[in-house]
Amino acid sequence: MSLTLFSDIPSDIFLQIAQFSPLQSITRLCQVCRSFAEYVHGDKSIWVECLRRDVVEKGIELPKYRPRLSDASAADVRAWVKNAIILNRAYASGRQQPKIQSFVVDVELETTWTKIIRGRWCLAAMSNIFQSFVGVRRIGSSGNCEAMNKFYFPGPITDGVVDDGSTEVRIAFTVATSDAYIQILDLGWNADRDGISLVPVQSIEGARQVFLLKDFIIGFGSLNGDDTYPLVSDWRIQATKQLIPALYLNNSNALLGNIHSECHAMAIWCNHLFVVLNYTVEIFHIPTFESPVNIHRQAGLQSLNFPLSSKDEVRRERGWVGEAFISEVHQPPPDIMADERERYLRIALRDRSEAVFILNLAHSSDGPGFRWKEILSSDDPIYWETLKLCVGSSGEYLLNLSITDRTLYPITLEVIRSDRRKEKEKSVVHEDTRNGIPILPFPEQLTFESTTTMDFDDAAGVIMVGNCCGEIHIIQLVDIGARGSLLDNLPPSRKGSKGLVQDYKTRIPMRLPHCYYLSSKIHDRIVPSVVREEAIESWSKTSGFTLADINPPRGWSKDWRQNNSLQNWVLPFPRWCTLSVDKTFHDFETWNRFIRVSLGSLGDIIPLMYCEKKHDFVIFRIAHRLYYFNRGPYDDDDAHRIWALPFSIQDLSDPKVIRGVELRMWHSGPLCSHIYSTADTMLVDLREEYLWLLEFMKSEDGRAILAKRALNEDPRTWTPTEREEIDMIVHRRWKISHKRMNDDAEREEDDY
Repeated sequence: MSLTLFSDIPSDIFLQIAQFSPLQSITRLCQVCRSFAEYVHGDKSIWVECLRRDVVEKGIELPKYRPRLSDASAADVRAWVKNAIILNRAYASGRQQPKIQSFVVDVELETTWTKIIRGRWCLAAMSNIFQSFVGVRRIGSSGNCEAMNKFYFPGPITDGVVDDGSTEVRIAFTVATSDAYIQILDLGWNADRDGISLVPVQSIEGARQVFLLKDFIIGFGSLNGDDTYPLVSDWRIQATKQLIPALYLNNSNALLGNIHSECHAMAIWCNHLFVVLNYTVEIFHIPTFESPVNIHRQAGLQSLNFPLSSKDEVRRERGWVGEAFISEVHQPPPDIMADERERYLRIALRDRSEAVFILNLAHSSDGPGFRWKEILSSDDPIYWETLKLCVGSSGEYLLNLSITDRTLYPITLEVIRSDRRKEKEKSVVHEDTRNGIPILPFPEQLTFESTTTMDFDDAAGVIMVGNCCGEIHIIQLVDIGARGSLLDNLPPSRKGSKGLVQDYKTRIPMRLPHCYYLSSKIHDRIVPSVVREEAIESWSKTSGFTLADINPPRGWSKDWRQNNSLQNWVLPFPRWCTLSVDKTFHDFETWNRFIRVSLGSLGDIIPLMYCEKKHDFVIFRIAHRLYYFNRGPYDDDDAHRIWALPFSIQDLSDPKVIRGVELRMWHSGPLCSHIYSTADTMLVDLREEYLWLLEFMKSEDGRAILAKRALNEDPRTWTPTEREEIDMIVHRRWKISHKRMNDDAEREEDDY
């Protein structure tokens, strides 16, 4: 048939052809027949059928920030189909040529939190001890990123969540001042100023580590230094409830210090509240808040152990969660097609051996409650060697920061489909379990060793990565074209709201503990008086206990002004990964930081008293939980002991109790194994080595080596061989410095 005759076909025949032809055939016909193309492009019903058949039924995710189908035009629906299929091909093939935009804001700043909102608004919190701000960038229709506003705060932003509703975008994050608090704000577009507004709504004093924000409910991990139980509040009336996990109720005779489990994630689903702890998922009714005055308790309904069966002896450590994310499994948009499939909740977690697991929760088929959909083996992850994990906004894809080909350099970003499963009949060793698709065709394009935070909108194909060197990378996997088909603008600001400080030249003075400004002295094992008194005062005022309540028996003291190991205890909870006293030093590690990562604590570590014969033999508390720490040799971290104690603070005055401590009658078991003492040990090491490299390049010897090899100061331009050789030089110099530091410490110990 000639094209002339083809163009004379009646429109109802066009409709039949389009509805029963594959999308690829429709596209080809549109290219050769203008009449057919004009008809198809203008017929919404055809594109709705393509959307249902070629996108939704195949499990391809659509952005949530789009108009309802009834309000969309044919061009809108066609754009949804096109963008979804192009992006899905990019994820499947790994052949994409992403658009990468990198911004160096200030090399002295660390990026502590990033968030992508509606696929185009990129928020990054950056700070050091002198300033803290949240910067906003907008991705335009051409794909270029435009810097918008800065909003200053009196402390670093350490974590945050977003509740993106249809009429408002609400943010909650921790502002880690000396007295940390959670700030809740509305993000909107201020038409009067032609810019962004960030309007304070409420603050929760003393709270930190926010996990959940949904309508008026906010969930967080610590209040006034007490992390014993996860907490939820009605932020409107400041009413708070402690969530008592069934794990604790079922082990009422166990020592709380032994079974205490850190909170990693929260979510609301099917009218229940889900909380991910180290070894279990705890399920609660959604709390009701009767009184804004007192903190009430709410007991858990159900406790589900992670279904990771294993024959090896380190199952308990492997089950210790490093990172966790909760998302509802893909459900077809109800305005596009009805779906009667079983609903279930997906939990993505990275354990402490850098393995990634995907677990699914569903309603129990034989009664009330919830159940795991499958039993996995701890030897059966979907990925190994993951340094950092992030779940896409739709929950369909995971973003993996991982090592490459079992080598430490370069590390790379990869995308994994979250419902992908390894075939059970195939025996696959750990090294072969690599289901990821690389984001960058050449991993050397970006340096990821210094990564501190990242976010991923998998429905738009936008990735945001921040690091400790003042850089932000925004990666767009595909060009999604015109944005008129999406509702990705910010909602208008409330009338009369002025927002936070927006002047680029106006900074809010930082309110931080003095130790951050005197860190060099603390590194030299000198505790300035202002730091000492500030620390002792903070220990005396938390959770209703004071040092005056303790009467140590003979041989023990609570006079911390006389403790010659005080530098190991004065540091507060960390604000940064790499800056100042929060930097991870292999040659100087304070005991309270060692304890924090070993126990996985979100609360404040409060030393109570110490042995006068050995000042590093210390009884301390976290909230109402008592422990003691006993230092081992300086060169053997595994010899340090952290043991939970089965009595109250008042019992510390009893000489018999203290004698039992001295005889080491209690211990806390595998929770304190140093092998898995931190969730991202390898990433910490890589980041530290990269910082050593940057520092070395500033030295006279470093500049000489670069000049001799004709290299510039950007490691991304070096060959892998050159990078490896220079890394070895830097590492040898570090080992010499480390040995010298250990020798000095041992001499100090001998003198003592």
